[in-house]
Amino acid sequence: MACTLRKQLFNWKRLALTACAALLPFAASAQGQGLHVFACEPEWAALVKALAPQAQVTSATHARQDPHHIEARPALIAALRRAQLAVCTGASLEVGWLPMLQQRAGNGAVRDGAPGMFYAADQVELIDKRASVGFNEGDVHPEGNPHFQLDPARMAGVAQALALRLAQIDPPQAAAYASRHAAWQADWQQKTAQWQQRAAP
Repeated sequence: MACTLRKQLFNWKRLALTACAALLPFAASAQGQGLHVFACEPEWAALVKALAPQAQVTSATHARQDPHHIEARPALIAALRRAQLAVCTGASLEVGWLPMLQQRAGNGAVRDGAPGMFYAADQVELIDKRASVGFNEGDVHPEGNPHFQLDPARMAGVAQALALRLAQIDPPQAAAYASRHAAWQADWQQKTAQWQQRAAP
């Protein structure tokens, strides 16, 4: 009887150890994945990678695409569905396709108003605001010009706000985000001074 019990106990331990060994690669893989971030435009994907190099970032567009007009492809829906953070321009730049993606993804973490939905335009003061826009005026945005990534000062403001939002979404890495932002900010200030000097003439 005692021999049978010892044998059963040994078999259970062996089974448990085998199961743990099988799960270890998946646990290590999950820890290495980091945040899943959906970026509407490549400039925000690049900024996220600078502040959170461990993040898995999907960019919905590339530099040669018009961000006003993007097809809500299944691959983008899937990427937004698993995202913990979405970083987009806002100011109606993506109004033709992002709401549809949000609806089809069904991810409450990246709905408007949720901490995981970050609009860069909400972090800075925009120029060229309009009280109204006519139907024949094309892609004019009453909230202001959404192409502020061309302004180094506004980009610095977005980077600071994004670092804080990353810390809010991923508190264990808050100190790392602050450190990377400080390094990014120092480098950005140096580059901005160089650009101003080259542009002076």
